[in-house]
Amino acid sequence: MTRAELAAALRQGRVNPAVYSLDGGLPNDAYCLDDAGGGRWVVYYSERGSRFDERMFDQESEACQYLLDTLLNEPSALLPETRDDDGS
Repeated sequence: MTRAELAAALRQGRVNPAVYSLDGGLPNDAYCLDDAGGGRWVVYYSERGSRFDERMFDQESEACQYLLDTLLNEPSALLPETRDDDGS
C-alpha cells in the first residue's frame, strides 16, 4: 500500500481527515505518517508539538497498513454515519 492508496482507504473507511497527516509534521492531536529517510517510515501521534508512540517501519506498505488499522480501530477517528434522505 502506498500513501495514495492509504488516503483512498481512509476516505472509504470514513476516517476524519482532521485526525491524521500523511505528510508528517506536528499537527495537534493527529496520527502521522512520515518518510524517515533511508527507505524507512515512521508512524506517530502528534500532540502539542511533540511526537509520541513512534513506530518505525522498513517499508512504506507496512507503515501505511499499520496507520490504517490504527485509525479504523479508533472510534473517535471515524466520521459519524450519515442518514439517508428517507431517514434511515
